[in-house]
Amino acid sequence: MGEVTQAPGDHSSQRARRAVVRLLQASCVVSTLACAGLLVGTIASLAVDDRAVLHALRTGLLGSGMTLLALALAASAFAASRLSDGTDSDDLRRLRERLYFVLVASVLVLLPSALLGLRWAAAARPVTGAGVMGVVEVLAQAMVTLLLARNARDALRLPADDAS
Repeated sequence: MGEVTQAPGDHSSQRARRAVVRLLQASCVVSTLACAGLLVGTIASLAVDDRAVLHALRTGLLGSGMTLLALALAASAFAASRLSDGTDSDDLRRLRERLYFVLVASVLVLLPSALLGLRWAAAARPVTGAGVMGVVEVLAQAMVTLLLARNARDALRLPADDAS
């Protein structure tokens, strides 16, 4: 897979770079909104008493929310890797570092807590420790949302042309 910034004077290379920058910008914004939606849904799930509503909410969080977040993060990682040319801007370098941290946090914290939350929501009776796990999940999602918001900001600062 070639880099999109190999020939600065080439018009097709500039078009390809613009497309990849737009993909990165869009995927960063979508991942931020998806994680913010997960955060709001998790906070709402902590306040719900009805088991059926809780199960439906947790199913939506895991099925739609985590899937959208995973797809947006994958698109961001793909676009960020395509933009690397050895002379990365500070914005792109920071964006990539935060993106790797968010990917690790999503796999190690957000996904397992969403799976546990769904399992506990399906339980016949309340589970001890579910509230504490929910608070930890909210804190992790808040941290990831803030990091993704900074990624979106840095992505929107990237120039679409090769004159960086």
